[in-house]
Amino acid sequence: MKYQSKSHAIESAKVAGSSAKTFAGAARYLVAQARNSTQLHKRGKRSLVGNRGAAALRDLPRLRLAQKADARALQLGVWRRDDAMEQLASVDAQVRVSVPLGTKTADQLREKAHAANTRLKNWDRPEETTRPKCDQVETIDHGRYSSRCTFKHLTYRPTVTSCAVISAGGKLRYEYANESPAWLAPPRGYHWDRDQNGVRLVSLSDSRKDYHPDSDDLRSYDARSLARKITALFKQRREQARINAENLRLEKLSASEQTRLIAKAEREGCVVCLRDSIKAGNCRAGSVAFAQRHNLDPAKHYRPSKLLRIANGDAQRVKLVVAVALRRHRHEMAAGYCLLEDHQ
Repeated sequence: MKYQSKSHAIESAKVAGSSAKTFAGAARYLVAQARNSTQLHKRGKRSLVGNRGAAALRDLPRLRLAQKADARALQLGVWRRDDAMEQLASVDAQVRVSVPLGTKTADQLREKAHAANTRLKNWDRPEETTRPKCDQVETIDHGRYSSRCTFKHLTYRPTVTSCAVISAGGKLRYEYANESPAWLAPPRGYHWDRDQNGVRLVSLSDSRKDYHPDSDDLRSYDARSLARKITALFKQRREQARINAENLRLEKLSASEQTRLIAKAEREGCVVCLRDSIKAGNCRAGSVAFAQRHNLDPAKHYRPSKLLRIANGDAQRVKLVVAVALRRHRHEMAAGYCLLEDHQ
């Protein structure tokens, strides 16, 4: 996180639980929080290098952090340790990966926020953040309703910390709200990895078997059940690709024929939703991360041509999702009605 000013760093440290009143103390606390360690200094007293013994061994991580800050300061041309600590805090913030909120967690946050703020209305869906120790309701100011109206359009969004860091030892450190970080080992035969959609579990034998967990999976972590879910989703994805004649047809057609076929379905009202991606064998967290990465709302429907245009590296899976949507659309046109559960 790049702090805009010293006051911004002090306020962020207070939100995280610090009592620091100076920028130096706030920077040290934020770096310690990002590294899941203790503060570099306690009550303004420096830990001297010459203090050896039991206390020195206990304070060894803090001494190493200070030495790293000094070395980083020399590399950046920064001659103050506080400025180097701020640079280290920004580096640590880049390592933290956001984990999407699951449906159960989102419902719990929504109910908790409504119970604590009964008079507020215009609620947005809960959102995750990488800020440490965050569990609050944010107020979003959308400006005035019109140029003639003096009232502001305000919405309220429950925001909670939900992020993860992959350690050098292969474990995942998951942080949620004000709870203590949980260290999660991958299931047997899998390893933790990070891609453009966030944290994922990848099979050691087949890289195509991957899964992006959400907060529901990590808060009630069960390695064996998660491995079974990954295997089931992979089988579903393979079966969907095998029986999906529309997907094979799209691959055989030329680019112009594909465009014409999709345009015809769009004229009839064909759209793609999150449920189509899940039916195609994609995990919910990965689908939501793909939507957020391309500024799409997971609760809305989008035209197939738009999704194919922004697919980039996920073109193969997006084609499969579009094929599922086309098959659903043909079924709905033949039946004369659609099921609400197919669009949620």
